[in-house]
Amino acid sequence: VGTKNAVLRSVARFAAVNNSEALNDAVKTALSFYTVIGGIVLFITCIVAFGFKSLFHFPPNLSVAAKAVVVLFGIGIAAEFPLTVFGSILEGLQRYGTVAVIHIVTTVSRSFLVVAALLSGQGVVAVALITVLTNLAAAVAKTFAVRAAMPALRVRLGWSSHHAVTLGTFGLVTFWISIAQSLRFQSDSIVIGSFMSVESITMFSIASKLAEYYMGGVQGLATVFTPVFSHLSARGEKEELRQTLILANRLSSLVAFPFGCLLFVVGHSLINVWVGPKYADSALLLKILILPITLYVAQAGTPKVLYGLGRPVALAKVLLAEGLANIVLSVALIGSYGLLGVALGTAIPLLITSVLFLPIHV
Repeated sequence: VGTKNAVLRSVARFAAVNNSEALNDAVKTALSFYTVIGGIVLFITCIVAFGFKSLFHFPPNLSVAAKAVVVLFGIGIAAEFPLTVFGSILEGLQRYGTVAVIHIVTTVSRSFLVVAALLSGQGVVAVALITVLTNLAAAVAKTFAVRAAMPALRVRLGWSSHHAVTLGTFGLVTFWISIAQSLRFQSDSIVIGSFMSVESITMFSIASKLAEYYMGGVQGLATVFTPVFSHLSARGEKEELRQTLILANRLSSLVAFPFGCLLFVVGHSLINVWVGPKYADSALLLKILILPITLYVAQAGTPKVLYGLGRPVALAKVLLAEGLANIVLSVALIGSYGLLGVALGTAIPLLITSVLFLPIHV
């Protein structure tokens, strides 16, 4: 995830100023890095394949199929790694329409092929083969799309120390940001499991999952602004960048507030329909989480501008502090308030981030 964002930003910056040499150097470095990762995956796949029987214990009638599925996915992932660079290039060039068409065609084709295979009596190996081949077809389609959009791009392996350090540093920071964001609710399950029953984890997870889906949806919509910010920054268009940031946050707010209010009001009914009245108490936890999350995602453009400007370190530090505060507060409050205490332990640091940190960067 981190390296993808780094490639995306580099492509947007160098394409904005027509720096073909730097763009080619960045792409060849990223392609080499992903090729090495793909080679490692292929090596691990070979080890697993040769030692499959000693590593996994499947019934004899399933062993061959299971081994075939593992090998197919391993080879597919290894082959896809270098090709993922071209998806990042398309996004860096803001060719989201092309990416969307490729994904839609791939998904529809995969669905029809899987259904046809199952109806004809094929098994899990056929499904795995279809999945791997359609994924590779999508990656190859993105490669051709990049070649059509950038005929001057030289696709080759190579290494540039400067770009390797830049991609590695930026990629590592953004990777840890993504981990910190995903652990925002995951750490709560660990705290609950340490102090309460397993059933309590389920109760909290229902609310946190709905909150995560809502949060991820709005943030995903704002992702399209990252290459725009990089593009404007590279060209020195500060006023246009400022206006674009305001637009990004306005659009995020336009989505965040209605859906946030909807979850706040009908969350109880939604949970009843989804998992039944047994978990109706999750609705109160959801309400506690929704308020700070809505304030955070209403400013979804702000983290993207930090990515686009190449300054995500401040965001990484704040999210790390938020995560630590989350754990400390949850542990401190769970004894007196139970699941409500855990929800408050998550909500309070997130509210501080939303109110005190993000507005400073608008």
